[in-house]
Amino acid sequence: MTNDEDIAACFINYFSDLFTSSVQNHKDAQNTFRRDCLQIGNITQPPSKEEILNIIKIMRGNAAPSPDGFNITFYRAAWNWIGDDVYHMVRAFYTNKLLPDSIKKTNIVLIPKKLICSTPL
Repeated sequence: MTNDEDIAACFINYFSDLFTSSVQNHKDAQNTFRRDCLQIGNITQPPSKEEILNIIKIMRGNAAPSPDGFNITFYRAAWNWIGDDVYHMVRAFYTNKLLPDSIKKTNIVLIPKKLICSTPL
């Protein structure tokens, strides 16, 4: 089992280096990220069904529904029925390095920073 703080530190260091380094140093940052994260533990190994469920339990329930409308609350409520399917999909990703196209779809919503019109609605 890996230490969550070590994994978080690895990601924070990578993105800090990425956004503060020049393009020339980008490749070095990627290599350092891979080396450091691989040294932390078995993050390249598929998670167990229990680990996937634990991740789902700590996510915000109403955040980021997919185009099909299912959010994390749905996955928690339906875990007894869909848990095996989710687990097999995650295992397939770790094995084949591919995700179904439907998983990669997302909704993008543009949120204006200012009022677009000058008259109140």
